[in-house]
Amino acid sequence: DDFLRDVDNWSNHRPLLWFALEETRGPVLELGIGRGSTPYLHDYCRARDRSLLSLDSNIEWVEEFAHLGSALHEVRCAGRDWSGFSHDGTPFSVALVDHAPADRRPRDVEYLASRCGVLVIHDSEPGDGHGLAGVWKHFPYRVDIQTGEAWASAVSQTVDVTAWRGRDVGGWKIS
Repeated sequence: DDFLRDVDNWSNHRPLLWFALEETRGPVLELGIGRGSTPYLHDYCRARDRSLLSLDSNIEWVEEFAHLGSALHEVRCAGRDWSGFSHDGTPFSVALVDHAPADRRPRDVEYLASRCGVLVIHDSEPGDGHGLAGVWKHFPYRVDIQTGEAWASAVSQTVDVTAWRGRDVGGWKIS
């Protein structure tokens, strides 16, 4: 599948998304619209009749992908401060966390921890990059992929993502 091809620093989250999507059923959330995720998620969800909500604070990203909007795929601006990120409490099966500003990510990861089956977090380098050091304790299951200096992680409270360890994707290993 396209998710598993051309894996590099910009797209290292895609293999984790693929495994998360294959492992779950139900609505998908994308926090941070972009060329490395939105078209892939759109095509995957459309082919499997799954709903997708794509949000971004940058209106230019929203406008670039607005044409993908449909009954199954909502493309929406969350506002510069993400005050437009709210939902009715319906749990998501998968969420991609790849939005700006980066200091917003820990707050949203903690909010989604019990409201989402699997969270895929792009730019999850060790240390306190993007302020994520405090969120890992909320998840008994975690895997990472490192491509050069860039990392992506998949975490869950309920789905044992550790089963993905050792898988080779595009020459990189999930650990």
